[in-house]
Amino acid sequence: MKTGTYKNSFFKLPILDGLELLDARGYSQSFPFHTHPTFNISLILEQTFTNKLADRTCHAPVGAIVITNPGEVHATICDAKTGSTFLTFYISPDVLHDLNKKQPVFFDNKVIIDRDLFNKLLAITPHVTDAAAATEQQLVNTLKELIVKYAA
Repeated sequence: MKTGTYKNSFFKLPILDGLELLDARGYSQSFPFHTHPTFNISLILEQTFTNKLADRTCHAPVGAIVITNPGEVHATICDAKTGSTFLTFYISPDVLHDLNKKQPVFFDNKVIIDRDLFNKLLAITPHVTDAAAATEQQLVNTLKELIVKYAA
């Protein structure tokens, strides 16, 4: 088992109703079944990402976007040998509701393969801790695109 070689950074930001971001690098300890009150939007950076849901197990390749809806029971299985590397945005359901013209948002598809959208989200992450208005607007525009293309 890989020990002591992973790095996690967690940020709580003053944009988009308290956006949170987890930057997990080489993380080798799995997360047991749990829920969040937020949407989890994960960018898979290295290794296949495994997310267990109540009714299925999803395997996401590098370059995929993995989405968990608020309140959805899930477990993340990290690779014990090589670790898993991913970025997760924790976004308030109220934010996506507002971005969707006050309509409910739900993602049926848990693994999204969309290189352009992945790259847009990834390009924002180094700047998101700045909490600059331009960065927030880029994230808003990208989240709107995600909703339009993939939300039910």
